[in-house]
Amino acid sequence: MIALPSSAKDGKFSRIVSKLSGPVTTARSDVDVIVTENGAVDLRGKDLGQRRRALISIAAPNFQEDLMKS
Repeated sequence: MIALPSSAKDGKFSRIVSKLSGPVTTARSDVDVIVTENGAVDLRGKDLGQRRRALISIAAPNFQEDLMKS
């Protein structure tokens, strides 16, 4: 389980992003539940598209539209 705020810098930046900019230390298969103040999603058994939509659903609302487009 990973818990994180959905945004940073007083809401100026989304913590849920469409692409990672650096090395990744946790494999996709090791992450099963993500929690933000906007909800929790269980990613187990989901394909990439389902995982993407689930993560966007718990992103900060003001970033969700841009995440859907990317």
